Amino acid sequence: MNEDVPILGRTTFEQAKLCPICGQPGEDRRSLKAPGLSPGTTVHTIYCVTKLCEWFNTPWMVQVNPDGSVPPPQDHSRSKKYYAGFEGHDELAANIDLALKLQAEQEIKPGSEIRNPQG
Repeated sequence: MNEDVPILGRTTFEQAKLCPICGQPGEDRRSLKAPGLSPGTTVHTIYCVTKLCEWFNTPWMVQVNPDGSVPPPQDHSRSKKYYAGFEGHDELAANIDLALKLQAEQEIKPGSEIRNPQG
């Protein structure tokens, strides 16, 4: 843990920038407006820059609300993902998956034939 600045003197963003593994301050390399959240909310991508840390060059995200507060960290690894700009892709992928399963079933039936649409 970096003892140069007492923990009580740090802002919540400064605390959130600390690497979860080594405790050293990370580098804020990217800041984007957060889609689907309150206007003014940003998401920062922080990287550990301590070369001896096992998380060296590994990113983590920090949300900063319009009032400057930082919500507590959450583990999203098991939650449904949302990717802006890819609406409807899950349904398309499910339809393709179903079509491939039906095709595979047809291919293994005795005497069945998949016709080539090109002739």
